[in-house]
Amino acid sequence: MSQLRTIQDEDVPVWLPRLARNKGPRFLQIADALQAAVTDGALKPGDRLPPQRRLAAQLEVDLTTVTRAYDEARRRNLLEGRGARGTYVAAPKVELSPILDLSMNTPPPPDGVDFDDMLKQGLAQVLMRADSELLMTYHLGGGSDADRKAGARWLEPMLGRLEPGQLVVCPGAQAAIAAFVLALTEPGDVILAEPATYPGLRAAATQFGRQIVAVGTDKHGMVPELLEEACRAHRSRLVYLNPTLQNPTALTMPERRRRELAATARRCNLRIVEDDPYWLLAEAPPPPIATFAPDQVLYIATLSKCLTPGLRVAFVPIRDARERERFLAALRSFALMAAPLTAALATQWILDGSADGLLAGVREEARLRHRMARDILAGRYSGLGDGLHVWLELPAYWQSSQLARAAASYGIAVTPAEAFATGSGAVNAIRISLGSIKDRERLQAGLQRLSQLLARRPEPFSAAVV
Repeated sequence: MSQLRTIQDEDVPVWLPRLARNKGPRFLQIADALQAAVTDGALKPGDRLPPQRRLAAQLEVDLTTVTRAYDEARRRNLLEGRGARGTYVAAPKVELSPILDLSMNTPPPPDGVDFDDMLKQGLAQVLMRADSELLMTYHLGGGSDADRKAGARWLEPMLGRLEPGQLVVCPGAQAAIAAFVLALTEPGDVILAEPATYPGLRAAATQFGRQIVAVGTDKHGMVPELLEEACRAHRSRLVYLNPTLQNPTALTMPERRRRELAATARRCNLRIVEDDPYWLLAEAPPPPIATFAPDQVLYIATLSKCLTPGLRVAFVPIRDARERERFLAALRSFALMAAPLTAALATQWILDGSADGLLAGVREEARLRHRMARDILAGRYSGLGDGLHVWLELPAYWQSSQLARAAASYGIAVTPAEAFATGSGAVNAIRISLGSIKDRERLQAGLQRLSQLLARRPEPFSAAVV
């Protein structure tokens, strides 16, 4: 006998199931019948479902059973609620990103953290406690008092206790980097950086008419003696460093090297922009360079890389009041301020502990994904087991840009070394980001596909690098 009743009464849905005791929980039987009706076309996207009380009466079950059935159907993406208008069959979800994206460095979604609920609860608390007019107006002083206090609390593991009034709240690390470039250098000036460095620095320097010059590195990071030589040769006033889980090489600079670079900066009257987005993701990282030379180092900590990309908030402590105002003036010229509502949400999460819980989840998920990459990439993996990315040096028969093109034809996006190069002679490598694919199964598929591609030589027609 068919699972569906054939009933002529138009008020009774044609997909109505015959509930049976030996077919499992009744709410699942209803959800399964809904799914079958959607699959075979008996229900179409946009069809309105009966109110829950009416369906409960028709099926002779209690209301709770139908409510659970509708909830299960929503979980399967079969239904959508439209408020007072009722419940409708949802349009099928379309996969808008068929590419397995291993190119975007974002935090992985942590397992066991209900992000939707966390977002709703956080915004509800913000709206309940804050004046809505203050959330929708200009904050030109670098964040509210509450935002700066939250920032000081967030930075305490890295920098110790800070005076909140010295903090500036920025709309992300990229904006802070650009503001420092604009505030501390002049057109034509040279900014020093490592040979492979964050592309956002190059973008800001190019936009403002500055040059990037690479300083040599060894296995511990930038070499202090080479930094001093470059500083004197180019009369540089600014050096950019990302010393913890460096983007793209994933290198973490040891404490001794950090102290040596701090001493070099003092000796050369050189300012260091220390971009440190991954410190909280690292396993027992050394103290930031800023702790060894607080007057020379301009420290940036963003929430986008350790919590979620949409939280465009970065904290920047600037001790000198005149320098802080100069930085704010530069920031206002192109970004004005961090969005007050976003900053208020970040503050709420930091103060109520949600940010710490999310951070712990991201950290655990990132380490699990590193273990997956280590197992799949076998001898090619060279990571330390934490952070968001892996720097993969390639066999001689592959060139990085060539491999990136070949990977794209296999439905995988990776970032070649050329994207990070500040000079000639880029390392033959690619950066693999482990957080941008939501599902572990899809990440595993992408890594396996990439491993298979690496194991064989390129086809003759793709051998030439262009």
